[in-house]
Amino acid sequence: MLFLLCLTFPLFSQQSKKITWGIYGGWSWGTGYAFQWHYSPYSDRNVLQFHLGGYVRLNLSPSFGLQLDANYQNFLSKWTLRHPSLPYDSGEDSFGFLSLCLKGIYSLPKWDLFQLYIAGGGGINTAEWWGFRGIYFNLVGGPGIKLFLWKSNSAVALNLGSSFIYLFDPNGWGYNSAFYIRLNIGLEF
Repeated sequence: MLFLLCLTFPLFSQQSKKITWGIYGGWSWGTGYAFQWHYSPYSDRNVLQFHLGGYVRLNLSPSFGLQLDANYQNFLSKWTLRHPSLPYDSGEDSFGFLSLCLKGIYSLPKWDLFQLYIAGGGGINTAEWWGFRGIYFNLVGGPGIKLFLWKSNSAVALNLGSSFIYLFDPNGWGYNSAFYIRLNIGLEF
């Protein structure tokens, strides 16, 4: 499928590069209290797994653009129940949350088939897990590199990046926050 996309999208590359599209996926790792074991009679641990997303970017200049990014993040909640008056029980539940972000993208000048960039912005998330309920917010940023597949045509690129995401819910129990890291591999056209 990826091979067909690489062959098909150069046909459309003669259009203006004002708009850039991309799809991506990868793996995530959570850090901090939201992703650790919480001990009590009922304890749990949230383990981030795969994520999938897509974006559309408006290129305002050769070095700066605004990108609207939609993402689905899957995670696994492992739980145990230990209480002297109840039987031991444990299990796993799979959940996911959705995010929508608006980011600024600053791209360094292209060097042969490579181009480095830095992204940063914020958005909203929706899910119900741990202390996060309903809609909450995120700040996101990170570096990446584009590897252009053809020297004569810069429309299609392999996009490798990382994102550092800070989630916060000011309406939750006190002030809930979580931090995680996402590694992305995608195709831009």
